[in-house]
Amino acid sequence: MPIVYAVAVMCALGAVFGVVLSFADKKFAVPVDERVQLIREKLAGANCGACGFPGCDGFAEAVA
Repeated sequence: MPIVYAVAVMCALGAVFGVVLSFADKKFAVPVDERVQLIREKLAGANCGACGFPGCDGFAEAVA
């Protein structure tokens, strides 16, 4: 019977942590400009820095 209690407690903890993480995801979401995402998808994604920016994300933000 102790194994059943342990499994029940672990399931309850998983559910509670899942709800907390879901709430935190919504509460602390960082808004991202959709134009940056579109530009980023068109780039090679090598993050080489040849353009003078630290990576493709930096270049996409500068273009947008």
